[in-house]
Amino acid sequence: MNVLILTPGRCGSTFLQRLLTIYMLRKGGPACINPGDLTNGLMKYFHPELKHDVVSSTPLDEPTYSQSLAEITHLIRSANHNVIGRLGHFHLIKRNDPSHEQVEFYKFLNDNFYIISARRENILEYALSWIIRSHTKVPNVHSPDQKVLKFEEVYKNNIIAQKEALLKKLNDYDEYVKWSERYFDSQSYFTYETHAHNIESYILNLDFMKGHENNRWDDMFEMEFDTWNKVHKTLPDSILNSTTDGIEIEVVPHLTYQPAFDQLPLV
Repeated sequence: MNVLILTPGRCGSTFLQRLLTIYMLRKGGPACINPGDLTNGLMKYFHPELKHDVVSSTPLDEPTYSQSLAEITHLIRSANHNVIGRLGHFHLIKRNDPSHEQVEFYKFLNDNFYIISARRENILEYALSWIIRSHTKVPNVHSPDQKVLKFEEVYKNNIIAQKEALLKKLNDYDEYVKWSERYFDSQSYFTYETHAHNIESYILNLDFMKGHENNRWDDMFEMEFDTWNKVHKTLPDSILNSTTDGIEIEVVPHLTYQPAFDQLPLV
């Protein structure tokens, strides 16, 4: 089962795709490879442990848009394993592929992937998260040490959220929803505010994950996922919260908005 997560960014899609890969591996069946963004550069190479070729991401820090959508399609078709990836609307905008090539690519994805569409209920937090990213220069943090390192100065000095930047991201989200509904037949919707804090239940209730036993986090690691996640999140937050006054928002003078930080997941 190939799985594709549509996203405008800042909706928990990295968190979801990596966890989903773990749960699908536990379920058994073909190997599962998570290349991340499908449009940012794929490569095929021999995997010594699997003893066959796999299709995965290129080892680059920055996205490369040098591959055509037809080349990407060809690589994915050649994979003899499950692909769990995502499609960022903002990357498609940057790529600016010809319209007819995009339509052909979307048809291939609809025909060959189980599609999950990521959503946000609180689009103000969504916009603020993008603004935070523009200051930290990192899309996600993956350990307590990394979160403290990347966010300490932000927490101490605050961020000014400009009105124009907020409005742009709100408009970007609206365009993403229209795009996802126009071109894709989504089989599930992942709403960050609803599902991120109960993500194991969301994953195990996807159509293709139902009915499998001994597939919970505590079956794999002898600890419930919520416990594992809270421990990894609470440690850096307890350090950073001692130095923060929040984020000042230009639109509403003197308003601070600390909850925006709470939506940054540790993966």
